[in-house]
Order: sequence, then structure tokens, then C-alpha cells
Amino acid sequence: MKRLRLLSSIALLYCLLQGMASYFLYERYTHDVHTQADLSKSQFITAYHSSLNTFRLLPLNVFEGMIYFRDFTAMVASAPSASLETKEHLRKQIFQTLKPIFESYLKPHGFSQLQLHLKDGERFVQLFDPLTYGDNLLHLLPIKSLYDTPRSSEGLNGASGEYHYFFPLYFDHVFVGYIEMSLPFETLMQTVAPLLKNHHQTLLLRESGDLNATLEAFARTLPEAINADILIDHYNSDTAVSIITNAHLLLTLSLLDVDGSISGELLSVQHNASIATLYKRMVQDTLFFALLLVVTLIMLALYQKQKNLSNALSHHDEELEETVMERTDALVKHNSFMRSLFQTIPLPAFLNDKEGRFVECNEAFTKLFKTSQENIIGAFFEDVMENVTAEEARKANAYVLKIQNPFAYEHQMSIQGELRDFVIHKNVLKENGNVIGVVGIMQEITERKNHQLKLERALEDNHKQKQQLTLDHGIINRYAIYVKLDTVGVITEASEAMAHVSGFSKSELVGKGWYNFCLEEKARLDELKERMRTKVEWEGKLSFKRKDGNTYWLHCSLIAQFTPEGTKTGYLVFAKDISNEVRIKGLIYLDELTQIYNRKKLNETLINALNIAQRYPEEQSAFILFDIDDFKAVNDIHGHLVGDSILQELSALVGKNLRDVDTFARWGGEEFAVLAPKTTLESALKITEKLRQLISSHHFKKVEHLTCSFGITEIKPTDTQDDLLKRADEALYSSKSKGKNRIEFLG
Repeated sequence: MKRLRLLSSIALLYCLLQGMASYFLYERYTHDVHTQADLSKSQFITAYHSSLNTFRLLPLNVFEGMIYFRDFTAMVASAPSASLETKEHLRKQIFQTLKPIFESYLKPHGFSQLQLHLKDGERFVQLFDPLTYGDNLLHLLPIKSLYDTPRSSEGLNGASGEYHYFFPLYFDHVFVGYIEMSLPFETLMQTVAPLLKNHHQTLLLRESGDLNATLEAFARTLPEAINADILIDHYNSDTAVSIITNAHLLLTLSLLDVDGSISGELLSVQHNASIATLYKRMVQDTLFFALLLVVTLIMLALYQKQKNLSNALSHHDEELEETVMERTDALVKHNSFMRSLFQTIPLPAFLNDKEGRFVECNEAFTKLFKTSQENIIGAFFEDVMENVTAEEARKANAYVLKIQNPFAYEHQMSIQGELRDFVIHKNVLKENGNVIGVVGIMQEITERKNHQLKLERALEDNHKQKQQLTLDHGIINRYAIYVKLDTVGVITEASEAMAHVSGFSKSELVGKGWYNFCLEEKARLDELKERMRTKVEWEGKLSFKRKDGNTYWLHCSLIAQFTPEGTKTGYLVFAKDISNEVRIKGLIYLDELTQIYNRKKLNETLINALNIAQRYPEEQSAFILFDIDDFKAVNDIHGHLVGDSILQELSALVGKNLRDVDTFARWGGEEFAVLAPKTTLESALKITEKLRQLISSHHFKKVEHLTCSFGITEIKPTDTQDDLLKRADEALYSSKSKGKNRIEFLG
């Protein structure tokens, strides 16, 4: 019984000690594995951040040193408001400017695209698909955030897998657009691959569709111990690092779009020998303690085993240290590549810390100031260049650090006693999102300025003449009303002033027949066309219809145009808007109450009619005079207001029933007159009888029934105005005396 209790106690003690040993061994294993996982994660993230920092310098230097100049931003600023023709010309110019930059500096380093976006979001130019442009990407939320707050930005496109760099363009401190450069993220992955041994990597895009299908495809490239279900479960655990098996880690790096939102994730499955060793050690330790408790007689052997395991761990630590050293060496080489890339920039370039010390410069910078790199690194501006230039450089650095955006300025400096001109571009230098200093690129423009000065002097007179011609053309186009016509009268060109006065746009005028807008009678238009066909010049007043339906009048001067060989090519029409004069003159001739012509207008028309009769005796015309019967009684009974209303109603009734060529006027009081050109006496009687019946049968609003008496006479070649009026008045008097509501005429 005692032996049984002893065995039970030993078994219980064995289970207790074995459990405690297993627990502490597992805790140590878990701690070491997570430490190793965090180290792998840190190396993974550091490798990609280093690569991104390296590639960022290339687009930044290309943008600052080769694109962001005032002439270029001026073209971009003028594009949104330019005409279609000018816009196309600007697009070609910008394309020709960007293409050699892309071919020489970006494409060899894996970049696939260089684009220009205008401030309204229009994709204006892109390489290499110059036939596709004009679309607008502002509906995309990441892009829209850049236009809400213009800034330099970079990020991964969640749909295409392209990594984009956006650089804002300013003209006179006003945002005018973006330069976009992009490269496949696969290029970055290939660059980082040598730094990440034993890694299998894939890119997951948030907008690519079914992520599980992508993970399943990725799982097929991994060791058999990792199937798709295991990979999907660990990915959905939403951790940046996960232990898949006792020898593999799943590392996740979130990738951001240009607005800071997550657009994709980079997955890496790493075969980690250290974790495999740790797992093996845990199993061995567990068995060791089990054997220690069971076989107390072989303590020495177990001790030796533990010593062997300690040696294995020591060897593992050495391997781990060697791995860290290898990767550190890779990072050093990577930084060396970055410096080499910096040195290949053809323009003088430098890096300053926030205090203004030089921390790096390229060979072109040292050659410019004819000093060694050792004398520049660690020095301030005042130690390298003259005081005026140093002060200007220090102010520019302070301004860039304040606005945290690109800035460029021109400065003339003395180098070795020689005055030379430069455009200096500066921008903030960031690392992990923190500003650490300023990067600067200097472009010498001394030769360009000297050449420009010589060219300006040589072409000064010609330039002034062109400026004056351009100014004159702009003034003529804006203020002179003119159109150009081809030989059949179709408009081939129209000024802005013509478009303004007519209400039609230039595109609505060009290609249309000029005569189609004219309101003149067909006979007059036919006469004008004949004059244009046979004569070189014509001048006269014409009426036209505006787009809104109103009428306007122009005093036109037509001049035929010919080739040097004498062939007529068309007509140039200059015009003056006389609509106000016509309208004002029309108001002078209107009777205020009835809104028909007054006596002044009728007198002028009578004079013209008498002149025509004298010139063309065979052309007959008639003059009709009539008044309202017993109109005084109407005023006495109903009052003058009712009388005025009747005069207005009668005028409207008669005016609607006369021809357009007839002149209808109020002669005075209740008396009216009609001048009917090209009308025989017989036709005049018919017109007058029609008016008499119309008036006598009409029901007036205030008075039920009215009649009128009429007097008619024909216009004779020998008549004076007094003769004509006297006969018409006698005919009217005869009509009144014979009973009213009738017609009398005197030949």
C-alpha cells in the first residue's frame, strides 16, 4: 500500500512538474517566436520604405529639375480657357516637352506613365497613349482629395496596381494642375526582392474583385504545408504578422492611396529558419524534462543533451546575427545605390538639413563652386557662396519649410568673379512622413538669357510690329463688327463683336449664308447680290434678325477681295450698329396715343412719294384721308378717355388690314391718312371700301357703332404737297356733306 501511495505521489509530482515545465517552455517559445516575427516584420517594412524613398528621389528630381519651370506652368495655366485650336497646339507643345524627359529619365527606371492633369481635373496629356485624353477623373475620391487641397502626394492605385506620384503645378502662386508619374508596383517588388530572401510575395488590390480567388492562386505557389484555407484564415485575422506554421510567417503591409486611404495590401509568406529552430527546441526541451523526471539515473546524460541544445541555440544566434548583418549590408548597398542615383542628376543638386547645413551634394554642385565635397558637407551657405546669395538661399529654405510645397526662384550669383544666372528649385525632403530638410536643384540659364537678350535686340522692331498687329487684330475682333464671305455669300469668319450684336456664337455664324440672317425684302437682296457680283464695293443700311428674335440694323460696307492674280475670293463686310439711331428715329415718327405714324412721318413720306412721281410718272400712287363721323358727340357723351380708347382701337383695326408698303398715320385729332404707293385709283377705291365696311361693322368696346368718311386722290407728277393735301381735304369734305360713311375722290 505504501509503495502504491509512493508511486501515486511520484506520478502526481511528475505530472505537476511536467505540466509546469511544459507551460514555461511554451511561454518561452511563444515569446521568442513573436520577437522573431516582429523582427521579420520590421525588416520587411524597412525594405519597402527604403525602396519607396529611393524611387521618390527620381520623380522628385525630374519634376523639380526638368519640368517645373515658369514657361511650362504658363502653358498649363492658359490651357483651360483656350480655344479648341489653341488647346490642341498647347497639348502638342507639352507632349513634345515631356516625351524626351520620360524616355531618358523615367522609362529606363521602370516608369510606365507621365501625365498632366489640369486644375479642373481634365487629363490633358499622357505618355504613352497620346490619343487618349480629355477625360476627367475627379469622380474618383482619392484624386478628388488632391484637388480639394493641392499637395505633393504618392500612393498605390487600388484598381490598376500602379504606384503614382502627384506633383502640384503653380503659376504665380495659383494652382494650375498636376504632374503625375507612375510605375507598376511589381517594379518596386522586384527591386526589394534581393533584400527579402525566402519570401514569397503577392499584391492584393482592394478594387480587384474577389480577394479569396487571388489568395487561392497565391497559395498554389507556396509550400504544400500551406493550403488556401490556412492562408485565407490567417489573412482574415486582420493582423500585420501571423505565424502560419512552425516555420512560416505571413507578413502584411498596408499600402495607401494618394488620399491616405488603404488601397491594397502586400502579402509575404516567409520561410523562417529561426522559428523552425525555436519550435524544434521547444519540442526537445519538453522531451528533455520528461526524460529528466522519468529517468533520474541518466541525469548526466540529460545534462550533456542540454549542453548540446545550448550549443545549437548559440549556433542559431550566430546564424541570426549573420542574417542581420547580411541584410544590414544590403541596406547599405541600397543607400549606396540611392547616392549613385543622386550623383547621376546632370544639374547641380544638394540636400540641406533644417538648420541649413549641407548634408549631401552631387558632383555637378562641387564642380560649379570649384571645391571638394569634404569642404561642403557640414558647412553652411555662407561657407560656400557669397553673402548675398547665401542670404537669398536661407530665405528660400525657410519659405519652403513653411509652405511644404515646391518653390522656384531666379537668382544671379557671382561664381569665381563671373556673374551667372540660375533658376533654383527647392522642395521639402521627407522621411517616414517627417520633414528632415530641403532638396535643391540649380539650373543655369545664363546662356539662355544672353541668347534671349541678343534675340530680343535683333528682332525688337519686328516684335513690336507683331505686338501691334496682334493688338490691332484683338481690338478689331473685339470691337469691330465684321464678317468674311466667300463668293456665294457664306460666312467664313466672324468677329466677336459680330457675335455679340447678333446674339449668335461664332460657330453658329460660320458656314451659314449671310443673306439668311437679313430681314430685307427679296427684291432688295437680289439687287444687293447683283451689285456684289458686278461691283467691287457697296454701302448701305440693312436690317437683321437676332437669335432672340429681335431686329437690329447695320450700316454695311462691302469690299470684294481678290488674289494677286485677280481672282475674286470673297467679300469683307465692315458694319456699324445703328439700331439705336433707327429706334430713336422711329420714336420721333410715332404718335404717342395710337402708336402709328404721326404727321411728321407722313409729311416726309409724302415728299418722297412726290419725288418718285416726278421721276417715274408712270408709277401711280394714291393718298387717302378719313376721319371719324360725329366724334365730338362721342367725347361729349362718354368723355375724352373713352374717345382716346376709340382712337387706339380704330388705329389697331385699320393697321392690321393695310399692306406693309402702305404708310398709315394720324393726321390730327380724329383724322387719319394713308399713303398707298404703286396703287391705281381703282385699287385705292377697293382698299378704302374695305376699310369703310370694316369700321362700320366693327363693335367697339366703349361705343357700339362708328362710321368714317373718306376722301381719295391720286398723286400727280406736277403736284406739290399743298396741291395734294388740298384735293384730299376737298374729297373728304364732299364725303361729309353728302351724308357721311361714304367715299369721295378727286382726280
